[in-house]
Amino acid sequence: MKPTNAMVRVTLRIGMILATGAGPLSAQVIPAVREKIEMSPFVVDSTKDTGYAATSTLAGTRLDTSLKELGASISIYTKTFLEDIGATNANELLIYAPGMDAGGPGGNYSGTTADALAPAVSVNSYRENPQGATRSRGMGSPTPTRNFFNTPINIDSYNTERVTVLRGPNAALIGVSSPAGIVDSSLAEADLNRNKNTVTVRLDDNGGLRNILDFNRVLIPGKLAGRVIGLDSREEYNQRPAYQHKKRLYGAVNYRPFSNTLIRANFETGQQKANQPISILLQDSIPKAWYDAGRPGFDWTFYDDPARNPLAASQVSTNFIPNYMNVTLGNLVASYNNPNDPRPSSIFLNTFPSTTGTTANAIRAGTFHPTLNRDLATDGGRLTSTRNIQELAAAVYWVGSNVLPGQLPGLQPPGIKIQGFTDFAAFDWKNRMIDETSLFMTNFRTANLSLAQTAWRNRLGIELAYDTQRQYNRARAFFLNGNGPDQTKVRADTSVILPDGTPNPNLGRPFLQANNFRIQKVYNDNESLRATAYLKYDFNDLKTFWGKWLGRHTLSGVAERYRADDIVLVTKVKFDGPGVRDTVANLDAATALLNVYIGPSLIGNNNPIKLEAVQIDPIKTGSFGNISTFIRAANATDPGAYVPSPVSIVEMVNPGTARREVIKSQAFTLQSNWLDGLVSTVLGWRKDVDYTGSGFRVGFPNNPTSTSPFDPGKSEWDFSDFEHPYNPPEIDRKESRSVSVVLNWPKKLLRLPAGADASVFFNQSENFTPSGSRTDQFGAGLPSPKGKTKEVGLNLSFLNEKFVLRGTRYETSNQNLTYGGTVGSGGPRSLITALANWHREANINPHLAASRAADIAKVVQFLPPGMLDIYQFQVSGTAPNIEVIALSAPPTGGADMSDLTARGVEVELVYNPTSNWRILANVAKQETVRSGILPITRKFAEDVVPLLAALGDRPFNNYPVGHQLGQPLPANIQTVRQYYEQTLYTPMAADLATEGVPSPEQRKWRVNLVTNYRFTRSGNLKGFSIGGGIRWQSKFAMGFPSSRLPNTAAVYDIKHPYYAPADLNVDASIGYSRKIWSDRIDWKIQLNGTNLYKDRDLIPVTAQPWGQVAIMRLAPERRFFLTNTFSF
Repeated sequence: MKPTNAMVRVTLRIGMILATGAGPLSAQVIPAVREKIEMSPFVVDSTKDTGYAATSTLAGTRLDTSLKELGASISIYTKTFLEDIGATNANELLIYAPGMDAGGPGGNYSGTTADALAPAVSVNSYRENPQGATRSRGMGSPTPTRNFFNTPINIDSYNTERVTVLRGPNAALIGVSSPAGIVDSSLAEADLNRNKNTVTVRLDDNGGLRNILDFNRVLIPGKLAGRVIGLDSREEYNQRPAYQHKKRLYGAVNYRPFSNTLIRANFETGQQKANQPISILLQDSIPKAWYDAGRPGFDWTFYDDPARNPLAASQVSTNFIPNYMNVTLGNLVASYNNPNDPRPSSIFLNTFPSTTGTTANAIRAGTFHPTLNRDLATDGGRLTSTRNIQELAAAVYWVGSNVLPGQLPGLQPPGIKIQGFTDFAAFDWKNRMIDETSLFMTNFRTANLSLAQTAWRNRLGIELAYDTQRQYNRARAFFLNGNGPDQTKVRADTSVILPDGTPNPNLGRPFLQANNFRIQKVYNDNESLRATAYLKYDFNDLKTFWGKWLGRHTLSGVAERYRADDIVLVTKVKFDGPGVRDTVANLDAATALLNVYIGPSLIGNNNPIKLEAVQIDPIKTGSFGNISTFIRAANATDPGAYVPSPVSIVEMVNPGTARREVIKSQAFTLQSNWLDGLVSTVLGWRKDVDYTGSGFRVGFPNNPTSTSPFDPGKSEWDFSDFEHPYNPPEIDRKESRSVSVVLNWPKKLLRLPAGADASVFFNQSENFTPSGSRTDQFGAGLPSPKGKTKEVGLNLSFLNEKFVLRGTRYETSNQNLTYGGTVGSGGPRSLITALANWHREANINPHLAASRAADIAKVVQFLPPGMLDIYQFQVSGTAPNIEVIALSAPPTGGADMSDLTARGVEVELVYNPTSNWRILANVAKQETVRSGILPITRKFAEDVVPLLAALGDRPFNNYPVGHQLGQPLPANIQTVRQYYEQTLYTPMAADLATEGVPSPEQRKWRVNLVTNYRFTRSGNLKGFSIGGGIRWQSKFAMGFPSSRLPNTAAVYDIKHPYYAPADLNVDASIGYSRKIWSDRIDWKIQLNGTNLYKDRDLIPVTAQPWGQVAIMRLAPERRFFLTNTFSF
């Protein structure tokens, strides 16, 4: 929807009418209240922010505290800064912050994977959760909060006064949160002293329109005020027809019935619909091997036709599919011959059951069919298509001349990635959206109420707060959701003949596939009850010499109960109808697969691949056309035939999760100033108890049932469908501590020149993330992941704090993260497998029972007490009928761990040379690497050595029948030592080789600069302003050369990575402001241009182990925004 001139005029007129209709209060400063009012320490007054400089925060102690007294890494971005750079959300802001990453169309990284060696990336991580596609210090996504309450709701600048970014854990603030830090939005407050009205209209170069109406009314001067802000924003992007349309309404009330009493309340409701840009180029699953083979198709009927193939009766077609092809998955296929067809061109069965008996609707061996069974043997056609290079069978492809230097034949190169498109030759990824059918919807509502009471000249106070937030997210991304093995992969159809025996009209054509497509639904309901109290004491009040040395102190305490109810479920889309029911056993088996053909055929020509966008109609429940299914009577003579029948779309719920988490917290913070202001300290202690569990009034059904195989059951669920206990079971508790020390320059002893000041600081803090009842493979509990940070630094200021510089050196770690690795069957669980094998030895070799009993005794002696009980290990019966039962894994998992450690330096500068010139700059250096990999597995590998010395030459499974001790074992019998070499030591070495690998897309250096200058002197330029920004990022390691040792262990050369190039982006703005309408209205117009200069249109994300770029992302879009603001 493009905004018209009429729309803009209507928007402005509405603002003018509302403003002028407000009567005499409009644009008036309310007479001051004579009663002395002190600012509540529970609130930060953002009106004291000057330009880009903020002087105080709640992020250190939950009380209004000067930033100079805190050692934590806290950056505050003011309303002015947000307006100057044109940022409307967290992702657009964080790209200017030190050590921060943000995904999206304007982001500085893809945000697609948490592992630099992962074979695949997620296309939809930003589109499904924009605020979650952020990262701090390379560690992970920071916890989002609003007014320091946890929130699932995305930040928008329309009701945000400032954004606080706290990097690293902070126990004094939030004990259970991301070790990466916190990003908090301070919401707009009602002004008790002044009526204010603002109308903002912003247009972008793609036809987007953003309208904001902001009205503040003083109802009782100095005591009661209300504020309402409305947003209607539709943003459109260079990648057409991507869009984001959101509507939000926010209200706030401040009531001060008494000078020391403040009641605050706010609410917000909103909704959003979007199909945001696809920043990642899709996966190119048409491999070079297929092109080199001459672009062949595959004709399954050749292996069913004795006239062409005399060996047809003894051959099964699927055994002859070339390595560069694969069977296309899915029982039922809906085929769209054109990417903009409203309905499928055909719907047919992709798999055929076969029988040697008389089963109905199955191809019968021995019964002739002219197209499906000409050789009288069981066979059947399947769709085939090309495969990605990462999917090629190693034993077939990675041999001969394809074996790369340092690699071994028959094995994939370690670290191989899914190969994606790397240029614009096939499709204009920058300006066109490959999937126009996705839809992401959000609805939310929030409310917050607080009562603050102070006494004793603001030295004693308490605040009681209640916060509730509920959000519904729905994501419909059938082709790019990553839930099926073929999503996001562009393949070529190689089927010469369709499964029904007819020629394939789409032979050689590229297609996108929706396999088992579904609608993802995530519901969040959060509630917080919080009490905060403080007591201040200043020894200076004693009027003694030693009073100033003892200083002033504030002891604060927090008690909070936080509840989060989360429902995650998937609505699956299924086919139904008479023909479907004749073919599948139940509705769950009626998996719907969509093939949409998006380009001309590549077979029979040498043309390059060309793609078109998917534009099919949305898939809805109800009639969907006709399906052709194979129907045969249950006898020995009927050959069967294809019969068309109506098909419809139905929805059913895939069993999901409904979880309640309750966190009860207690915290104390002592903030002190000692020695006449020379030393500032903050000591924090916190205890968090986490309760997590699931409780249902009705559970998710396991539909369909045996009695109702085609009943989809209930497809829509809500919080009302579940009933949780008030407190779920306790799963973890932890005490966290923090300490911050600031040593200030002794100004009274030696005053620095030019209004300078200096201080040094130290900060140490921690937090944790409850992980439930994780266990290792021994069944022992694993500690919860925890974050720790240590920071030291220097504060410098000049010109009476017009110039403020802060430098921080940090080490932040995220410990005890779940890590799977490649060690599978060779872990401790393997001993349970060995015991089961050896107990059964007496069934086949009774003469070896005594020897095996001795082996068993040695293993049992090695195992920790209780491990057999954890695996529910049971032996019953006697030879030759001994039976063994055991779990394949502990009831709560069987995981191992690893750590992430970030080290770096952050330097921040804010400079306001004059009242009309402001500058912000920062430089960040970071190195975040994975370490501490597989501590439990490594210990097991060391501890098991004596056991291998005693039992290494025994068979891991069973002896050959009749084997006699002392005889050599046959070559095909795997010994215990060989088993562990193959399944434990070799894969463990491959995992350990990844220690020191940096986090993905990690730029070692970043530099940001933003400035704005406003002309204030009389002259032709009075009222104008100019500004700009520069963002530079150094190169990053996008992949690593790999090789294999003779024992097949993987080796990564992390010292010689393949680098993605450095990146430079330049922004600019120009504005003009003046009074209009008889000086009643302040008008400001500002034009922002983002990414006016950028180095390239495509940025590498990952690389193959031989150096080829594997995945590309789009560079940030070049955009222009024109903003008109009317204040009165």
